[in-house]
Amino acid sequence: MDHMEKQTALSIPFTHTAPQEAFRLLELPEELLALLTSDEAPPLYLKSPPPSISAARASSGSSSNQGTDDAFVNLCTDTKTYSLRQVHSSNSIFVLRPSPLLDNSRKEDGGVLETDASDAVTAIALCKSTLELQSVGKGYSALPFLLRNLQVYDMVDIEEDAMDVDTKRQSDLHTAPGTAERRKALDGLFTDIPLSPTECYEAWVDVCGFIDEDRNSGNLVGWRPSAASKLSAWKKLLEGSILQGIDLSKQFLVRDLWNSVVDDSDTSGAKAPFPRSLFYAIVRRLMDDSPSGIKLQVFEGLKWSNLNREITINWVGDVYLEAMAPNPRLAVPEREFLETWRDLIPEKWRIEVTAEKFKDISCQHITSSSICFCPNTGKQGDIKPVKGKMSR
Repeated sequence: MDHMEKQTALSIPFTHTAPQEAFRLLELPEELLALLTSDEAPPLYLKSPPPSISAARASSGSSSNQGTDDAFVNLCTDTKTYSLRQVHSSNSIFVLRPSPLLDNSRKEDGGVLETDASDAVTAIALCKSTLELQSVGKGYSALPFLLRNLQVYDMVDIEEDAMDVDTKRQSDLHTAPGTAERRKALDGLFTDIPLSPTECYEAWVDVCGFIDEDRNSGNLVGWRPSAASKLSAWKKLLEGSILQGIDLSKQFLVRDLWNSVVDDSDTSGAKAPFPRSLFYAIVRRLMDDSPSGIKLQVFEGLKWSNLNREITINWVGDVYLEAMAPNPRLAVPEREFLETWRDLIPEKWRIEVTAEKFKDISCQHITSSSICFCPNTGKQGDIKPVKGKMSR
């Protein structure tokens, strides 16, 4: 008869500490874990929107729920944003730490007591919930936050510029803000936007944001041009390129394009019809992103550029409709819109402006022959602009 070997059951002593330590478990997506364990781990940011609504609720005695839009925090890398949520567990989750367990039961010959350390585990914390990270969807944008916080550069500012352009800038006592000051101002704007720096810059370029002085305070603030001011600036840019023979579909010197916009006919000196920073914002919005990422380098000088055909055609159509037909009451005839749209496009691209392009812009048909702007309210939300005064 075969004799079965006796096997000794393996047991690991289990102890716990008192009091327990305070731990929070964080569950990482695989892609983020790979980044953090790489040789060049990126910095991480915990970002949340300003607590204005939460503070108002607190002052009124009401509580703020964790799930509301005004009470949340996101974890961001340089390029991506992850939502952070608390997930409760019905199971007991212990945080364990290996620890030696002393055994004084063995004696050497001669009666000398020997201390033996065997392996054990100690529960140092009990976690009843886990913090879970999930990558936010593409529909989650920094654009609504920017639209709420940026001051609006409107036609009133352009008209004031035409009457009294650069008076302060031409003064010997005034020094234009440098790149470092502008960068600091923009970083301050991005601080309370709960998205990654790259996603903030993408929205900044999309809205044609620029940094300039407030006329009243003299402080550097963030501006976004209204549709009317973008349309006016684009018309001057297009007119200047035609007069100076600059082909916007090919590579051109950005400085030459700016010089074509500036009015140098006045003997008192060249006059800019709008801020140079707005000019660069529009060029950066419409240019080809080549080499990749150059569009987001908003404080780097642009020497050469060329406009992207599709982006430019669609952007001009959107801007014109938003400026001239912002709602159904002000709808314009479709034929009239197409003719004007073509006239606002560089000549080489005008043949591409047809009714087929309506699907690529933000528009809606009010009747079979009239059209108006249709904002993407799901993306931009209910925006109330902050008005201000440019320092010219």
